[in-house]
Amino acid sequence: MSKLPRIVSCTAVCLAALVPAARADCPDCVVVAVDLDPSRPGFQTTLAVPPGTTRIEGVAIWIYDPNETAVIRSIGYVGGVNRGISFGHVPDAGNVGIVSALTGATVAPVVAGHNAFLNNGVEVMFAGPEVQYFESGAAGVIPASPSAPVMRVDIELRSAVQGDTFRFHLGDMTATWLDAGDVFAGGAFSTSGVDTLDAGGDAVPDGTDSLFGVDSDVPVPSPPAPFQVDYIDSLAGGGAVITVTAAAVPALSTWALLAMTAAMLSAGAIVIPSRADRDGLWPTDLHHSVEDVAGDNRFSLL
Repeated sequence: MSKLPRIVSCTAVCLAALVPAARADCPDCVVVAVDLDPSRPGFQTTLAVPPGTTRIEGVAIWIYDPNETAVIRSIGYVGGVNRGISFGHVPDAGNVGIVSALTGATVAPVVAGHNAFLNNGVEVMFAGPEVQYFESGAAGVIPASPSAPVMRVDIELRSAVQGDTFRFHLGDMTATWLDAGDVFAGGAFSTSGVDTLDAGGDAVPDGTDSLFGVDSDVPVPSPPAPFQVDYIDSLAGGGAVITVTAAAVPALSTWALLAMTAAMLSAGAIVIPSRADRDGLWPTDLHHSVEDVAGDNRFSLL
């Protein structure tokens, strides 16, 4: 079994250095962002893993407001059928391996003191495994530099081989549900009361591939919404991507090459010809005979 450990904690000071600035498309947006690899600086929306990987731990979902002005009471709709902020997998037919499960855990609510919980989607937004996030409580400000992500997700892979590509998207299932049913323009963020659903949807269309169509989480216009939200799973569009690829062979540094050459000279693997063998070209020529350990396959390096 092969799993990739992750560093999954960060202080507010740490996060202030890591969070990307709001996208130019929506500079004042509240941001919901995925980080596939919290062990690296910044938010990573691509990750390469070796063949045979079965588990990727600690994928982080963050929610923050660069302006620290947005006030919320709850996230997600809690009722007969709960619908929240979704992080899910979109399968591709060309893969050999599959994403067999997503297992999530809440870490810290957006607003301190809120009650937060997850489910795997009573009504799902994506074709593959999915986790949805919810929280509610007293009115509070969305911080610019939260101390921790709202949730961490472990991704289970099965039979992953070189060349497989696994796509993941963030989306607003609340906005998708309301728009699909033509109920009213709403989203996962409630500001004037619990379940008022008066803000949300994705303000920056980026190719979110849901069961309800591309970019189905239509944004609530602002106004009347007090703010808009940008769901960032990839700056280039197409979702956060995990690619299965063979580990690259590191290039040898100059010092490593010199050390290897010295070791070969010491072991007799490199034989410098006698003066008689150099045909009078010394010292201007750089032609050296090289002899293998067995001593019977001589070749040249120029």
